[in-house]
Parts: sequence; structure tokens; C-alpha cells
Amino acid sequence: MTLIESAKANRINPAEYLTFLLKNISQLPTFLKPEELEAYLPWNFKSSRLKTTNEDNQKIAA
Repeated sequence: MTLIESAKANRINPAEYLTFLLKNISQLPTFLKPEELEAYLPWNFKSSRLKTTNEDNQKIAA
């Protein structure tokens, strides 16, 4: 199953989910434990995470 199909199966907007992944995974340390990556899987993703991350990014840009 692809990331898009997984997002759809978990009732997540695929575009928002992929945007979140592309913006945030690049900022993670190189070597993470598998448990730390689980937060980024579609079934653990929450729209509130997206909003919180966007608010944090706006504060940094200000």
C-alpha cells in the first residue's frame, strides 16, 4: 500500500499528509529508532499535528 492509499484509508487528506512529511522528516536526525518514526505513519497522524507544526513554523519565520 502506498502512502497516499494509507492516508486515504485512515481518512487523512493525502496532500496535507505528504506536505507534513516532506517539511518535517527532512529536519529529523539521521538515525531514529523505529518507535520515533511511528508518529509519522498515516494511522498515527493527526490533523492537529499539522496545525501545531504550521504554527511553530510561523513563529520561527517571525
